[in-house]
Amino acid sequence: MDAIVYKATYCFNDTYAEGYIILHNEYVEGIFAYDYMAIYDGGDKNTIIDLMALNVESIGNNSFTISYIPHQFVMKVNELCPGNYYNLYTDINLDYLKLYISTETVEGKLAYYLVKELLPKLRMITSN
Repeated sequence: MDAIVYKATYCFNDTYAEGYIILHNEYVEGIFAYDYMAIYDGGDKNTIIDLMALNVESIGNNSFTISYIPHQFVMKVNELCPGNYYNLYTDINLDYLKLYISTETVEGKLAYYLVKELLPKLRMITSN
């Protein structure tokens, strides 16, 4: 497997989620429950984080709508390092995102499942 999987957490506004940060050779992604995070170089020493957060709303009569809401955060950092906290803000809604990447790695069947099974499915779902 050409990726390293770290345990991670994020707090977005008042939502806390545990999940994983996956470091591939050329890019970084995150899985937090059914939320998907893409982390990439935005140039000028900016790192951009796109968070696709699952949104479930009740529409009455025991019915719900499910959608993904995109959020984008920018920070000035050259690379993400395990064991660090990152605080990010947006200018648009003054949303904040606090991301922590643990030094604890995930290996074996769980890591394989995250990288080979769940991550491709989340990419496909959130891109629609």
